[in-house]
Amino acid sequence: KVLDRLTPYSVKAKTFDILLGQPRPHRDLIYDYITNNNLIHQVLMTYISHENRITANTNNTGWIWEDQGLEVLDNDLQWTVSQVKYYGQQMSLSQVVPIQVYNQTAYSLVAETNFDNNYVFFTEKTVKPILARRLFILLSHRYALARLRELGFKTFGDIIDESYDEIEAPIFRHQAALEQMKWLCEQDQQSILDRVQEITEHNFNVMYGTNWYERFSTPLTNVLFNR
Repeated sequence: KVLDRLTPYSVKAKTFDILLGQPRPHRDLIYDYITNNNLIHQVLMTYISHENRITANTNNTGWIWEDQGLEVLDNDLQWTVSQVKYYGQQMSLSQVVPIQVYNQTAYSLVAETNFDNNYVFFTEKTVKPILARRLFILLSHRYALARLRELGFKTFGDIIDESYDEIEAPIFRHQAALEQMKWLCEQDQQSILDRVQEITEHNFNVMYGTNWYERFSTPLTNVLFNR
């Protein structure tokens, strides 16, 4: 019921949330793209522990805390993997869906942890906008969007140009993805939100309705036991 506090299809004050976390080359690219294209007023962006690039639009605190259900266990919390309690359940901070952030922003720009082309590895960074019924642009591995579709999810190729997913060189792939973010910043929010609803509801249902443990453990077991 925590997710019921979200308002995914209402117009928001800002266009994108960009929660960059710890330093990575593709996150430097995002930060520089936002600042160089004067998009800072359209996004809610954080970049933790990166010299002078600590935060933007967050009063230089480095964090945007949930105002309900969250208990910080470490007063010197510096990492998103640090432990917190959320409605009594102990978990890492990164597992908490950022409701306050999502209710201020229309879409998500996801900078995944890894962007190596040799494999696809999704984390909670991709899961959270799916749970929150949001359009997202994914700066990640080559063919990451294709892999999501193989898992049963829908992506947003009827709304934006997702051919960036096929570009081999990460810097050019991510640059192309950022151009789609810029394009969305120039569009009428409500018209886009109306178009994404069928996709995002489908994705939510796939995420919630799939036994992911069984989905991944069964093939692994078959390989290990040569079945």
